[in-house]
Amino acid sequence: MNFFDSFQFLNKHPIFSDAFSYCLDVSVVKVDPDTDRIEDEEKRNTKVQIWLECGPAEFDENCNVHPMHDISLDCGGDTFEEAVVELAERVKLKYGGPDTPIYTALMKELSCRKPVKPKRTVFENELYTFDDDDEFPFGEHHNTGFPFDDDDPEDNLNSLI
Repeated sequence: MNFFDSFQFLNKHPIFSDAFSYCLDVSVVKVDPDTDRIEDEEKRNTKVQIWLECGPAEFDENCNVHPMHDISLDCGGDTFEEAVVELAERVKLKYGGPDTPIYTALMKELSCRKPVKPKRTVFENELYTFDDDDEFPFGEHHNTGFPFDDDDPEDNLNSLI
C-alpha cells in the first residue's frame, strides 16, 4: 500500500472505531544510524526517525475514547509516510483487511454500536463526545479548542496564570 491508501485503511479500520487520530501516538526521535536504536551515548544519535504507537479504541459508558496500546503495532520509519505504511501493514496482519473474516466480524460488531464522534479540546486536553446539536462546553470557539475572548489577548494569558 502507498501512504494515502495506508492512511485511509487505518482511518476506516474497525479496531479504531472512527477514532484513529486519538489512538495514534507519534514520536520524533534521534537514533544511531548503525543500530536504529536510541543509544545512551547521545552524540551517536544523529538519524531522525518517526516512531508510532497505537492500539484499538475502547469506549467507556460515557462514550469517551480510551486508546489501548498494542505493542505488536509499534513501528517506525525514516519518514512519517514510511511509518504509516508500516503501521497499516501491521494492523492488516494482526486485525485483518477488508477481505478477511476477522475484519468482517469487527465491522459487524462496530455497526451494532452507536456511532461516536469523539472531540478533544486542545486547551483542556479533554475528550468530549456529543451530537452536532449539543452545545460545545467552551462556547463559540469550538473550532480552535480555546475558550478565550479574542478581543483581549492579555486577559486570556492572565487567565492561565
